[in-house]
Amino acid sequence: MNFDQRRRFILAYLRSHNEHVSIVNADFVLSYIEAAKPAFAIMPYGAHKCPALGRDLARMQREGSLQRKRVGIRDMAGQGIPEVGLLLRIDRSHKIIHSRSLFA
Repeated sequence: MNFDQRRRFILAYLRSHNEHVSIVNADFVLSYIEAAKPAFAIMPYGAHKCPALGRDLARMQREGSLQRKRVGIRDMAGQGIPEVGLLLRIDRSHKIIHSRSLFA
């Protein structure tokens, strides 16, 4: 699956679930892994580690397709869970040039 296909999958997931996503959202990460078939590390709890997903989300944020927001999760911090996480959502003010071809 190339980047454009993965981007379409991520945007479709965001639109269909109407939510923010992050690399610690286990359902989102598992859906991405099943669709894109990237290399990943199985974690005993929480979301699996998937470097390709992090790279795709970062690229989409740099391109303006996604907005990023920092959130504190201190109550859940520890045992490999960070104190601060990043939530990503579709940037509604950004006109996505490929929007017609994404769901045609």
